[in-house]
Amino acid sequence: MPTSNPPPLIQACPENRLPRSCFNVLHGQAIRFLIAGGLATLVHWSVMAILVYQDMSPVRASTAGAIVGAVINYMLQFHWAFGARSHEKAAPAYACTLLLGWCANAATLAFFISVAQLDPVLGQACATATVAAMNFILYKKVVFHESVSR
Repeated sequence: MPTSNPPPLIQACPENRLPRSCFNVLHGQAIRFLIAGGLATLVHWSVMAILVYQDMSPVRASTAGAIVGAVINYMLQFHWAFGARSHEKAAPAYACTLLLGWCANAATLAFFISVAQLDPVLGQACATATVAAMNFILYKKVVFHESVSR
């Protein structure tokens, strides 16, 4: 039975030790996650701004922007940030994470605009930060996590 190569973190951190090189791997991955997510968010916000300017509600415009940014984000996260090897498991898990993220984004944006009375742009910034933290954990632990056969 062929064995697959362990993920980069396992290769850099044998026997579950956490030497300085392991922190460098995690740090680099977090930076790549943020850059990839930042580019996708830029697309998301650009679409949102255009649609709000055309009188669409901020929550609906944000949702439309998220759809466009999601495709860009998946490809960057899959290939660059997490270096996954199989779309077979990652794509469906990413789709589920998207649904959760979109719901969390819409709910937090609606809360920040309606309850906290924030400007839509500031409300979207707060919603984006909340969803980004949730996504990193889910991408790392579920979506792009590939089990190592021993």
